[in-house]
Amino acid sequence: RHAWTTGDQGFAADFWPRARKALERHAEWAEAGGGIAQVGHGLGTSYDGYHYEGATPYVATLWLAALIIMDRHARETGDKILRDRIAIWRTAALAMLETHLWTGSAYRCSADPARGQQRDTCHAGQLAGQHFARLLTGEDILPAERLVPAVESLLRLNGNPRFAAPPDETTFAGE
Repeated sequence: RHAWTTGDQGFAADFWPRARKALERHAEWAEAGGGIAQVGHGLGTSYDGYHYEGATPYVATLWLAALIIMDRHARETGDKILRDRIAIWRTAALAMLETHLWTGSAYRCSADPARGQQRDTCHAGQLAGQHFARLLTGEDILPAERLVPAVESLLRLNGNPRFAAPPDETTFAGE
């Protein structure tokens, strides 16, 4: 964002190889997880002290945000090879979200397909990456037919006026 808003091409040139290397490292984890880095066994995770296993929409949407942001950098630097890889990674992440995390109204908190486990709660961080993608690129990372109901569920369940502070997780009971 700094390079885009200030035109600081020196920073962009210095930043690009490091950012590309970081993206490729995360891509290894995402590929090993079938599209989304699997957490909790080997990689570890925490979110406000909770422990999660498998794929989470929190990690998935942050990954999708990184992909859209890096795609813009790749386009600007003429890195067609990375752009082609980003398209593949994005397709795999969206497929994993759809297959293992979409409930019909929101993204479930987590799913571990290898272990046949899932956590059917509405997590406050399910759209974390959407925020960063919009902030940094002005683009959405999820299809509208998933984004709109997910936001509606998140506001209804986690942002309900009965809570003084929104909870991290709520059940889908009553939906």
